[in-house]
Formats: sequence, structure tokens, C-alpha cells
Amino acid sequence: MTFTETLFGGMLAIVILYYVSRTIGLSNYWSSLLSGVTGLVTFLGYGLTHGLEGDVVAIHIAFYTATAGVLGLFGKISESGIKLHWIPKIILTFFVTLVLLMALFLSISIYGLPHWASKFMPNTNKQKVHTNFSGTTNNTYFPD
Repeated sequence: MTFTETLFGGMLAIVILYYVSRTIGLSNYWSSLLSGVTGLVTFLGYGLTHGLEGDVVAIHIAFYTATAGVLGLFGKISESGIKLHWIPKIILTFFVTLVLLMALFLSISIYGLPHWASKFMPNTNKQKVHTNFSGTTNNTYFPD
């Protein structure tokens, strides 16, 4: 499986598990806890069997935990009927943007830039563009 599949697929699985557990009658707290822990344990089992590196595991843990936490937060807010203030919305937007940006940087460090992006790089007609991170990230864990 690729990095994108495990990151966003796991997030989607957490969201689905959260809404299924809410549908069967679990409270908001237990639904978010169950979905977050299930996603983390499943990925950690996958990571241990496939020898993933620390940066890949760390971004998955952060992303899965944040997904379950945000679902729990919004579930609590929607239950209480309170309107969310604009400051938490800005903070939440910042952290969602930060997680997506870090996932993008990690993806670029593993695979390099896509071929279409080399059109925007300077001097591509004079030299070969190399965008992979130098040496610490290995592409054997997520083959193309």
C-alpha cells in the first residue's frame, strides 16, 4: 500500500467507524475513542510487519489521533447545540492545513515531485531534476 492510501484511507476508516458506532448507539466519547484506538492499533500492526520508518509512523499517529479528536469535538458541539466560536475554527483550520502540508512534504520526500511539476522548476532543459530527500527515506516501503 502507498503512503497516501494508508494515511487518507486510515482517516476515512476512522470516520466511517465513528459514524457506524454513533449509529449503533455508542456515546460521542466512546465512538471517538473506539475509532481512534482501532485506527492506531491497526496501523501500528501494519507498520510493525512492514518495517516503516519513524517519520511515516509519526505522521500517521498524529493524523489518526487528530481525526478522532476532531470527530469527538464536533460531535460534542453538535450534541449541545452550541455554535463554535471563530477562534477555534481558525485554530482547527491551521492544524488541518499543517497536517496536510506535512503529509505533502513526507510524500515528496519519499517519491519526489510528480513529473508534471518539473515544468515549473528552473533549468530543467539543462539538468536532470532530482527532488527526493537525500538518503534517510527509503522508497522500498511504499513501492509505486
